[in-house]
Amino acid sequence: MAAVLGQTKAEPKPAEEGFDFYGHLNQEETQQRLKSYLPQKNQNATFFCSKKDATELIAKDSVDSKNTLFVFGCEDIDLTVEARLTKILIQGCKNAKITLRGPILTNVVELWSCDNVTLNIEESLVATLQLDLVNKIDVCFSRKKLMFKIIHAGVEDMTLTFGDSDDKLLSSFSQLKVKHTDIRKDITQWIVHRDSNNELLEERLMRLPNGFPATKKEIEDWETNKEIMESKTEDHLRELIKIAPKTDLGGGVRIKTIKHEGDLPPQPKTKAQLKKAARKEAEAKAAAAKAAEAAAASVPAKNTGKGKAGNKKR
Repeated sequence: MAAVLGQTKAEPKPAEEGFDFYGHLNQEETQQRLKSYLPQKNQNATFFCSKKDATELIAKDSVDSKNTLFVFGCEDIDLTVEARLTKILIQGCKNAKITLRGPILTNVVELWSCDNVTLNIEESLVATLQLDLVNKIDVCFSRKKLMFKIIHAGVEDMTLTFGDSDDKLLSSFSQLKVKHTDIRKDITQWIVHRDSNNELLEERLMRLPNGFPATKKEIEDWETNKEIMESKTEDHLRELIKIAPKTDLGGGVRIKTIKHEGDLPPQPKTKAQLKKAARKEAEAKAAAAKAAEAAAASVPAKNTGKGKAGNKKR
């Protein structure tokens, strides 16, 4: 059975009577609230909301691929998504089975404030799966290589499995809290990814100085590479500058830059530039030859002792 979907561009659908999921807001108010998650103000959105005890299908080509799909307020549902979409957001669902089979253009799925969800990802590339404040979730990728990273915070009872592998990962905030007493359920994030040996790893997510998320090892590698690059830059600059000895004028250091032709990239020359250079070179050679002739003419001849001067000496 195909789902009845509400699609909106600028104006949402009229509110449905009796809809009271998102903090006692009606459907229109809830859709307006959820639209704040869109990266662009007037971006298209498709809403699948407040379904109960239903098996639904969002069929291929039934939704514009530019749309972001919002699934929220659903309970006891079995939803299959085959449509091509930009992004999928799932919020406030309970006892839900959701199967993803269609392409996701941004490769991003976000799920939060849910309880007892089974998420099957079948041949859909999900580079980033983000889970926040979820109580019991089973995630199954049809193939292990389709899983890149899962970022989660405040998730209890998470199970990660694969259709083509026996590998499994179990995680729970309460267990992590035992080892890491400083973590907070609403803030501290964790990342699940595959290492170079294709093994599953769960690490605490940290931030680089530029705010980019990274693991502890990635930050250590970043710091090491930073030191190496700074050292290479310093060595290169030392080759390009000459530091003079201290003077008596305030004890300062004079720095004089020296330009090395070998450090400059070769500059391409046009035919006109080559002809001009050749002409200048020829003129310089001719001027040098003329100067040499003039210098030779100005030198007096050597006295050999013959002639009148020699006769007079006799």
